[in-house]
Amino acid sequence: MMPLSMARTGETLIIKNLRCNEETKKHLMEIGFSTGEKAEVIKNTSSGLIVNIKGVKIALNRGLAMGIIVE
Repeated sequence: MMPLSMARTGETLIIKNLRCNEETKKHLMEIGFSTGEKAEVIKNTSSGLIVNIKGVKIALNRGLAMGIIVE
């Protein structure tokens, strides 16, 4: 397992855990980041990531992506 921020462009991974405060965790779950969901990394740059989850492209900063644990 690793943080989403370490994933390579083009990888599809399974969300295993959200390691963040409750408010952030609730927000992430509302936009589709829940345990067991597939997340495809569209782009991973030094400033952040673009992730496709449930058919929606979402931009995340690197700090937030560090708290999303994937496999």
